[in-house]
Amino acid sequence: VDNGRLQFIKRSRPTLRAGITFFVALTGEIAPRLYEFRLSTYDDLLSLDLSAPLFGAAAYDRYLRTEPLYLVCTNGKRDRCCSRDGLALYQALADQVGDAAWQCTHLGGHRYAPTLVTFPDGAYYGRLTPSNLAPLVQAQAHEALYLSHLRGRCCYDDVVQAAESFLRQETGLTERDAYRLLDSRPVDDTRWTVRFAGSSTGEVHRLVIARTMSDTDRLVSCSPPKSKPIVQFSLVSNEIEE
Repeated sequence: VDNGRLQFIKRSRPTLRAGITFFVALTGEIAPRLYEFRLSTYDDLLSLDLSAPLFGAAAYDRYLRTEPLYLVCTNGKRDRCCSRDGLALYQALADQVGDAAWQCTHLGGHRYAPTLVTFPDGAYYGRLTPSNLAPLVQAQAHEALYLSHLRGRCCYDDVVQAAESFLRQETGLTERDAYRLLDSRPVDDTRWTVRFAGSSTGEVHRLVIARTMSDTDRLVSCSPPKSKPIVQFSLVSNEIEE
C-alpha cells in the first residue's frame, strides 16, 4: 500500500474482548473509512485480503467501524515525555471513550508530546492535556476537527497540512469535509500555491504558503533535551478566486 503506516497498539485496561484486534484505516480526504477485524491468532492476518477494503469490496462492509478510534503515543524510546505524558493522556481518554482508546508506538513529532491520532480521518493532534479531551471527543463525534491542537491530517503532505490549518483558522470552519483540495504547486524553492474549494459555497481559496527553517534552535525532544532548527510555515496570502 502506498504511503501506508503500521502501528502496534495495546490497552492497559481489562476488556471483555477476546483475541486480537486489527484495524485498517483508509484516511482519504473524502469519505475516510475504518475497518475492524477480530482475530484469534496472528496467523489469521494471512487470510485477510487487505487490498479489498482499498477498493471498497462489499464483502468487507461488515467489518466497517462507525465509531471513532483514538491512538495515543506512549512510546518512550524516542522521547520519554511521550511515555510520561502520553500514558496520563491515554488514561484520561479511556475514562471518556472506553475501548475506543488505545496506546500506540511512535507517531512522529514527539516535540508535540503528548500526541494523538484519530481515525477514520487520520487527524494528528499535539500538546494535549486531559482538559482538552472533551472538546476533541465532541468534535470527533460530529465529524469535525479540533482546531486548537490540530497538527494536520495524514491525507495531505506537510505543505497542504499547513495551508488547511491557516485556512480553517481564518474561516473557523471545523467540519471535516468543509474543503476539498484542488491542487498544490511550487512557486519557487520556498513557496507553494495551494487551492481549496469550499464544499458548500464552491468558493476557491488560493493560499500561498512559505516554508523556511527557524533561525534559532528549538526544543525537539524533552527527555533527554535536544534542540535543532525546525521547519516553519507561514501564510503569505489567502485570496478567493474570482
